[in-house]
Amino acid sequence: MVESINYHTIWGQQADRLAYLFAPELGLSRDQYIDHLPQFAPQGKADKGVFDFPLLVQTATPNLTLVRICEVTGINVGSPNIDEMVDWRDDMIIKMWRDKRSDTITSATVDWSNDPKKFRTPSAPYSTWINTRIQKDNSAYQTRAGLTSQERGGTIYDGLSLLIQKPELLDREGLALPGSEYFFDFFFSDEGTVIILTQESNHKILGFGYAGLNYAGFQSKFHPPTGCLVASRKIATKRRQPPSGQKP
Repeated sequence: MVESINYHTIWGQQADRLAYLFAPELGLSRDQYIDHLPQFAPQGKADKGVFDFPLLVQTATPNLTLVRICEVTGINVGSPNIDEMVDWRDDMIIKMWRDKRSDTITSATVDWSNDPKKFRTPSAPYSTWINTRIQKDNSAYQTRAGLTSQERGGTIYDGLSLLIQKPELLDREGLALPGSEYFFDFFFSDEGTVIILTQESNHKILGFGYAGLNYAGFQSKFHPPTGCLVASRKIATKRRQPPSGQKP
């Protein structure tokens, strides 16, 4: 007998975790924060079997920057070993990076500019479905090229929110986020760049890499095995309406 999944319970658990982290940052009570979260996005027939995990996603707002989201999530922005994350050995390139170290990676993290359906992260929390069977066979470039009409690359916000719900995720592997890229005026690559969440010496780190490289087959101190996160294009932003007199 297949056990039914109680999505109301899952929604409440996810909402509680987000509220614990972000309600104080936004000057809201737990209930005020949760009241503004959307319901889970509806899942169509074509999505079933493709996406297996509903996810509430907190995005950046004027009062909650990406830097602060990373901080409260326990993510270090950038790496003290950033030279090891740069594949070029050109001294000028390294120097240009060092000169801009005060401009954290978050300041240049944007939605993937070539997304075929121009997905752009909403300015308010949303819900979506993701595929937790992380794709390890392809690079982010190949994953982007192979997206179906119902798929999009997971973004930095999808990745951070997933990490909040599944904090053990980076214990096993890094997470490449094809829906986000790293934009820098001197960073040139035909395949583009990709944002990566990884772990080094028990420290969770936000970094970047070449989208054309398959990090799943490459492991070192600075590059644990990495897979790509894929999410549904269907998202919900409409505020959830709990039953009358009942708190979510």
